[in-house]
Amino acid sequence: MPLIQAPCHIRHCALARAPDGPGEAENMVAVHDTAIKIRTLTDKEQLVLSLERQYEDDIGVIAALFFNYVKLSPGEALYIGANEPHAYLSGECIECMATSDNVVRAGLTPKYKDIQTPCSMLTYKQAFPEILQGVRVQPYVRRYTPPFDEFEVDCCLVPRCQAHLSLSL
Repeated sequence: MPLIQAPCHIRHCALARAPDGPGEAENMVAVHDTAIKIRTLTDKEQLVLSLERQYEDDIGVIAALFFNYVKLSPGEALYIGANEPHAYLSGECIECMATSDNVVRAGLTPKYKDIQTPCSMLTYKQAFPEILQGVRVQPYVRRYTPPFDEFEVDCCLVPRCQAHLSLSL
């Protein structure tokens, strides 16, 4: 794990005079109450550093500090409402959107970035998103229903040993 090293505080540092001879430079600076703290980076701090390496000149990297950092486990889903910023970072997922041609990119992409539009359309809500577990509707089917009527997603996972079975949907 990466470590960060930061000075806690340096209370007093004074330069008395120019050194007269060898070895005297060490005596010129008096440093008192200096403490160095070493700590492990948080997951979000590690994420920001990783994004900075991937998108070196993208100011959108800083936005990660303001987002909720969510790690989903297999079988979990997440609902994000209209005009809510999000970034998919890694793993396998399905992103379903209601009917719209409104995709606005503000960072973390090599594609065109429209910086002004998000400022006028975002909701600026501060909340952690609800993690959906899905509801079992058949032996190998879980249904994920967001809080609107435009769509729902069924996840069908048939074990390899029973792949010959047919499901009625």
